[in-house]
Amino acid sequence: MNVNFTYATEFNLQDLTDYIAKRAPNSPEVIQSLNFLNQVLADSLTRRQPYISMNRKYFPINYDERDVQSGGENSAIEFRRGFYQAIHWGGTTGLTVNFNVTTGIFWNSQMHTVIELALRVLGRDANDGASLASLHDDRIRELSRKVRGLKFFIKYRGEAREKQTHIATGISKESARQKTFQTSDGTRISVLDYYVKTYNLRLRFPDAPLVKKGTTFFPMEVCHIVPVYFPSFPDYSNLSFNVTLKSSMGRKLQR
Repeated sequence: MNVNFTYATEFNLQDLTDYIAKRAPNSPEVIQSLNFLNQVLADSLTRRQPYISMNRKYFPINYDERDVQSGGENSAIEFRRGFYQAIHWGGTTGLTVNFNVTTGIFWNSQMHTVIELALRVLGRDANDGASLASLHDDRIRELSRKVRGLKFFIKYRGEAREKQTHIATGISKESARQKTFQTSDGTRISVLDYYVKTYNLRLRFPDAPLVKKGTTFFPMEVCHIVPVYFPSFPDYSNLSFNVTLKSSMGRKLQR
């Protein structure tokens, strides 16, 4: 395996020390030193503790009802309470660590596959996967908006492939029974038959729409959701601010 390294920049933490001691003016090197210390802080937290880092916000990976609140009955999202931590200037004599409580939006951790997400989004029973076989175009578009950017992994290829994550680009109108593609020997085969022939996997919901990843298609039921924080969530803009506020301030964080 070949690894290529590209030179980015260099700095000396002494620049930061000199600036604090008023022996040197502010400079890009000083800012780079401060950013470096924040990165070290983030790395030390996520390596030793079960937290996920989002910029300078940290959220628990494990489920704890004290820190997790559902976005509503059958909601596809949940609120996780975490904390913000960053190194800032400490007046004129040094540095300080700023610490505060924050709230992040995650996929609902009670969901495991995209088919569960789809049923929640459409307000259908968790065991009614067969109902996804007859969706109108507006429902397909709605699901596509919700899953676009969703990270998922698959399990039917063994543990090594589970570590590989994919990013969904939308939902197809076609199902595993309808969608066909050409194999390496030139024959055409449906996604449904391909899974049976190649992986000995019989799909429970072969008539549900497929998850798209570019030009590749996956059955919803084999796409396992990677819990991930929403960097943006325009489709959830109707969430009440009071719910977010309650999630952030409803209980005191144990410090």
